[in-house]
Order: sequence, then structure tokens, then C-alpha cells
Amino acid sequence: MAKTRCNNPDRIERIRKIISDSFLAKDQTKILEDKSCDAGHSFYMERKIVPFSESEYVLYRFDPDESDIFPYFKETKDLKKICDYVLFVEHGDAFYTFLIELKWGSKSSLKQLEASEMFIKHILEHAGRIDYCIENPIYRKIRINESQAKGKIKGTTKVKELTFDENNILVYTRMTDFRIKEILHCNNRVS
Repeated sequence: MAKTRCNNPDRIERIRKIISDSFLAKDQTKILEDKSCDAGHSFYMERKIVPFSESEYVLYRFDPDESDIFPYFKETKDLKKICDYVLFVEHGDAFYTFLIELKWGSKSSLKQLEASEMFIKHILEHAGRIDYCIENPIYRKIRINESQAKGKIKGTTKVKELTFDENNILVYTRMTDFRIKEILHCNNRVS
């Protein structure tokens, strides 16, 4: 029987080999959104990624405004929705996929995060087909809500707890940074 590459611990390198570099985030140190939104308003959101010394990561941006990620779909409403960023994190024996949606207001991110999870599962299934398998990835659906974060008390940096909403989406409210360690160690509300 042929030996597969599943036992190779460098899953981040496998991800880099199968996803086009054209989707790598231009800046691997921050999550950034700078665009116009509903009613002609614009918004700017930035979170510095605080790496965890015992982890390795790579950040991708699948922006449908910059390229046609799903060219085989017609322009049917919401069919091409996807989250803003996907952060793959390798930590010890575990491999995490952070699906990150940036929002200004209270609009739901569920459709984008669910579509993104399906998309990433599809990519990982194809990787397994050529023996670049990544077994048992742990998915974290994360919503960073700028208006909710700004509603927090100014000058407060400590977040007592990361909360999950009714759809098991992690609501992340830190104002300036995105701490990988914190998210690695939180448990989903619903299994």
C-alpha cells in the first residue's frame, strides 16, 4: 500500500501547495477591511494578528470583489457569498481553520460563514485526493463586529470571555488585535 502524506505534520505547507498564492492576504500580520458598505457609508476595520509562539499560520483572503472565486455559479443572490478571511493555524497535533467575517453593524454573517466552511471542506477533500490530506480540522466561525467592539468601554483591553451566538459563531470584540492563542483555547458552545 502506498504511503500517504497524512502523517506529515507540516499541514500549513500543504495548504500553501494547494491554494493559489493569488489568494494569500497581502499582509500576513493583520486582518483589514476598507470599503464602502450599505447606504453609501464606508468603514475601515483593522486587527493586528497576535501570533502564538507554539503555532504556525497562513492567512487567505477570498474576496469576490477582486476575483471570481466561483466562476461556475451564476449571479444568483447570495450564492457567491464567502467570509472575508480564512486563517489556517497549525498548533501541535491540531489543525484549525478560522473562518473570519468582518461586519460593521448587526447584519448576520451566518450565510457567509457556512458557505466558507463548505468551500474549505471542498478544498481539503481535493487535497486528500492527491495525498495532501489534512485530517480532522477544527473549524471556528468568527464574526468581528466593529460597531459592537466600539460600544465597549474605551481603554478596556481585557475581554473576560469570548462568546458564541445562537448559531455557534464566535463573537470577537477586541478593538485592536486578533489573538490566536485566545481563539485556540475557546470551546464551541454547541458541539
